[in-house]
Amino acid sequence: MAVESSQPGAEAQRSEIAEATLPPPTIAPTLPVGELPKPASPEPGPDLMVGQKVGPYVLRRKLGQGGMGAVFEAVHESIGQRTAIKILHSRFTEDSKVAERFLNEARATSIVRHPGLMKVYDHQKLPSGSLCLIMEFLDGESLESRLQRYRRSGERLPASQSVEIIRQAAAALQAAHEAGIVHCDLISR
Repeated sequence: MAVESSQPGAEAQRSEIAEATLPPPTIAPTLPVGELPKPASPEPGPDLMVGQKVGPYVLRRKLGQGGMGAVFEAVHESIGQRTAIKILHSRFTEDSKVAERFLNEARATSIVRHPGLMKVYDHQKLPSGSLCLIMEFLDGESLESRLQRYRRSGERLPASQSVEIIRQAAAALQAAHEAGIVHCDLISR
C-alpha cells in the first residue's frame, strides 16, 4: 500500500534522496536483530567504560545495552555538547555484514529528515576495533520506562497517549519509507 505525502516538496525531496549514494533498500536486513549469533558467554559490553574518551567526547554514563552494543551519554570536552554514542559490541566488528548494517543505519538516518528520528552526526572506528555512532542526545523518558511506570502503579497508559505515540512513530516510519528505507527492528527504548 503506497502512502501519499501531503507535504509540499515531498517529490523533490524524494528525487534528491534517490541521488544519494546510499545502497538500494532491502526488504529485510542482512542480519535481523533476533538472528544475531549468540556468544558462548555473556559479553560485559564494549571495551570502553564510563570516563573514557571517544575522540573529543568523554563517556559520562551508560544509557542502555542491547544485543548489538551499548549506548552512552557523552560530552564533548571543549564545547560541552551532549551526545549519545552507540558502540557496536566488538564481537560484531569482525563480521563485515553486521558492520555494514551498523554504518547503513547512520547513512539512512542522515538522509531522512523528521523530528521523530534521531540525528546521527558521525561514526568512528575505535582503537579496540569497535565501531561507534555519534548521535543526538535526547533527554527524556523512554517508552519502555513509561510503560513500566504505569504497570508499577497498576494503571494502563491512557488511550489518548497510546494513539499519539503510535501516530508519531507512524509519521517517522512514513518519512523513512518515502525515502526508500525499510526499518526492520522497532524498539521501545
